Amino acid sequence: MCDILFSQLCLKVPHSTVMPFGEGVKQPKVLTRTDEIRNTSASERLPKQASCSWDELMEETDSKSGYHGSSPIHEIASMAASLLQGQAIVPMQLVARVPAALLYWPLIQLAGAATDNIALGVAVGSKGRGNIPGATSDIRATLLLLLIGKCTADPKAFQDVGGEDFFRALLEDTDSRVAYYSSAFLLKRMMTEKPEKYQHMLQKLVFKAQQSNNEKLLENPYLQMCGIFQLSNDL
Repeated sequence: MCDILFSQLCLKVPHSTVMPFGEGVKQPKVLTRTDEIRNTSASERLPKQASCSWDELMEETDSKSGYHGSSPIHEIASMAASLLQGQAIVPMQLVARVPAALLYWPLIQLAGAATDNIALGVAVGSKGRGNIPGATSDIRATLLLLLIGKCTADPKAFQDVGGEDFFRALLEDTDSRVAYYSSAFLLKRMMTEKPEKYQHMLQKLVFKAQQSNNEKLLENPYLQMCGIFQLSNDL
């Protein structure tokens, strides 16, 4: 069912213009490592505004999806795998027409089939490399990315799926890509919608990292959000 949905939403990218999913995309980092989010357009046939805003979600996603960008399109059996590898794009106007529930429920129902973990991708530093292209992990990752795109463009959809609490719960998902993408989304939302709170919590997190001599607390969006939520609970 999910592949049918993806096939209705996706546009294949000509091989000459293929960009691995996430290439050129920088996830904002803290301190001196802050980078500007950049839009990446995989096809000249669509304006930038028409494509789903993947660039708000993750850093080095192509390497963490477990694929190599040189694989031809015909070698990718699944549309989900094609999307994750950057060989297909999703026009945002199509995502807007999809009910949030159609992305939400399969994501939840397929959670039991996730077998990734391995210390959650070593605290989500790398992930998905051992998954078979097009398998459950790819399907859930794609569903989540589409849902994040929809929630980014439609505040009502964000509330309909449970808001921050829903995405926060996904940080405990056994699939490290799901946990990582959710944390990157939450971090981006906090930075843009609650910048003062973000700066306040970031200062506390930096202080905690210095006190414990543990810079890994700031290493990636997943560890940052886990640290911020822990600090919030301690207040």
